[in-house]
Amino acid sequence: MITSLAGLAPLLAPVTEPRLTWYGPGGERVDLSGRVLANWFVKAANLCAQELDLGPGDRLGLDLPAHWRSLVWAAGAWNCGAEVVPLGSDESGAADASLAAVVTATPSATAGDGPTCVVIALPAFALRLDDAPGPGAIDGVAELTSQPDQLLLPAGGSARESALPGRTQADVLAGDDPRLEGVRPGERALLVGADGDAARLPTQPTLPPLLALLTVAPPLWARGASIVLAGDPGADLDRIAAAEGVTTTLR
Repeated sequence: MITSLAGLAPLLAPVTEPRLTWYGPGGERVDLSGRVLANWFVKAANLCAQELDLGPGDRLGLDLPAHWRSLVWAAGAWNCGAEVVPLGSDESGAADASLAAVVTATPSATAGDGPTCVVIALPAFALRLDDAPGPGAIDGVAELTSQPDQLLLPAGGSARESALPGRTQADVLAGDDPRLEGVRPGERALLVGADGDAARLPTQPTLPPLLALLTVAPPLWARGASIVLAGDPGADLDRIAAAEGVTTTLR
């Protein structure tokens, strides 16, 4: 059993089977094996350390929906020992001086006098932004893709460091939802991550979707399970469950 979130990439790297399958709007589907997912985690860790200068005690704001790319950026920050702060749609990351950087899908975002701004595109196979990012902002898709596949920094993150507001890395890995206790290696867990469906994620129904996802995904992977994430509010969950061989639906 891994003891810190930095252990997720080494844990997933040997796995050739799916560990994350994402369904998005318009029928988009992304299937990521453990090996591919670990590779994205390493790239994100390199970018967070080298470009954003994140380290223990720093905070990365995520102004994103419950999405597979959100998990990649969170894992990158955790590998550096940084805390991830999910931002609500009505919050401004630039206004929070405690954040070292913000990752957002808002194309018009700029750094200004606030933290470093990383702009990403959400479409599944985007390789770069359609338009150049605003002044001082970074094209997070292109920069992430260009990062080395080997970790350029010592694996950071310890069980005692903060992973999410009010939760250490050990807290996140342990999982605080009793429904996780029955999850076994090899299971396929269906999660619903669309806005307005936070209650259908296996955490307290008051949690926003992104925070709920970041709370439950690491302990599922640590238990050897894979995740099917439905990010489309209109998704046919019964069809997805049948097509993906879902063994447990956590609502």
